[in-house]
Amino acid sequence: MGVRVALTGAFGYTGGRLLAALAARGESVSALVRSRSKRAELSSSGVRVVEGDLTEAAALARLVEGAEAVVHVATVYRTAGHSDDYYRDVNVGGTERLLEAAARAGVGCFVHASTIGVHGHIEHPPADETAPFAPGDIYQETEAEAECLALSFPREGGLPVTVVRPGAIYGPGERRLLKAVCVPLGVEPPLHRRRVDFCTRSRAFSIEKARRRLGYAPAVDLEEGLGRTAAWYREAGWL
Repeated sequence: MGVRVALTGAFGYTGGRLLAALAARGESVSALVRSRSKRAELSSSGVRVVEGDLTEAAALARLVEGAEAVVHVATVYRTAGHSDDYYRDVNVGGTERLLEAAARAGVGCFVHASTIGVHGHIEHPPADETAPFAPGDIYQETEAEAECLALSFPREGGLPVTVVRPGAIYGPGERRLLKAVCVPLGVEPPLHRRRVDFCTRSRAFSIEKARRRLGYAPAVDLEEGLGRTAAWYREAGWL
């Protein structure tokens, strides 16, 4: 039996890849799932499924029961139709509720996935984790608030917390970067100012700390990764 891990965000691209990696290592995983229709898909792979969301303290308590580690990936990410209050309730309030549940359950490790977006535009790349916060929208603002909350929690709640700030997620299976392409003018979504801004700003960061502390080294370089991504888009008929 591996480490007992509680995971949020199991159906996003990042969470899905993480779930697959944990399963491959033989870890025992519990996942928070909002959609009942997706329960069977996870249950068949041996994952313990907990129905609910980040606004439900009772569901979070069930999720972390017996867990040795929590990996928090779930977030509201730039989806239309949500108020600022909704972003704050899920991204900040949900993180706080999950931290409290993990502390009460005696969890030994809490990993919080944030975003490099909390740093905004980087004037002189590559930057590192010491770069100042400069969030540019409500998603980035609430992610910055959530990670500050998470990092202050160990002092208040006795729970060891680590924050990671992933860069742009790309590769076969991920379609977010496809949206600046506006596939041969089927035009979803339109190319607007924020998307142009996203695609023209530099977000280059040093991985030195991960290399030093975790022994991390990328298995795929940027040129090969972009090539694989473009090839997958072509195979799917999107380019």
